[in-house]
Amino acid sequence: MQRAVSLLGRGNLQEADRLLHEVAAIAPAECVYSYLRDGSLQIKFWTQDEFLNYVMWQQGTGTDQNVTWIPSAYPRALYHLGFIRVATGDFEEAIQYLQEGRKLEPSNPKFIIEVAQANVQLGRFWAAIALLSEVDRPGPHTSAQDLGVALRAEGFILIEMGELDLAEEVYAQSLEFDPRSDLALNQLRYIDHLRKGGRQASVKVIENRPQDTLVCHRCGAAVREGRVTSVNGRIVGECAGCEPMRQ
Repeated sequence: MQRAVSLLGRGNLQEADRLLHEVAAIAPAECVYSYLRDGSLQIKFWTQDEFLNYVMWQQGTGTDQNVTWIPSAYPRALYHLGFIRVATGDFEEAIQYLQEGRKLEPSNPKFIIEVAQANVQLGRFWAAIALLSEVDRPGPHTSAQDLGVALRAEGFILIEMGELDLAEEVYAQSLEFDPRSDLALNQLRYIDHLRKGGRQASVKVIENRPQDTLVCHRCGAAVREGRVTSVNGRIVGECAGCEPMRQ
């Protein structure tokens, strides 16, 4: 799985696709997302951001439980198979892969957002907006950044539909969740440009996806297993190899 993600990052879609198919071919009908082992919550996440979001949410509930990050494979493989097909224009097939992945991990908003992207490319704007409306509040599996991404996707659709006032409202709302988004700020300037009679851009804005890896705050390396800890009051990731250093 990690090899496939690395190949995707280098643009080698064909070889990545082959490896992802090998993983998806052995996907179970149901996927165990989290479980307890030796008093620790073993939980599957794809990225450091969503892992840390879960831990911060857990702390907000007053729960004090050890959390161990473990690799996720099958839902990620199906997501990336869908992502490749969105990139290559096979939108209907992309939706099939993404819906299969969503069945395994229904709480992950990435599937909703990518299915919406495919529907946009097929001209199904209202279907895409209906999907994106499901990403409606922060939670253990939905970060503020996820909400920002979903709202920016909705804003893009509204611009395509000519609904500039609504698009402006949605982009402004996205900045409440993700205030550092240059994309949202650029799109607000673009809306102002269109209102003044400017030409519509021929190049479409594409949302960057987060890194599909966990990075250790000590060594900076991508890790397959790790834990969450606190350093100077900040929640960070720490790989298993560096954990003994903390003791």
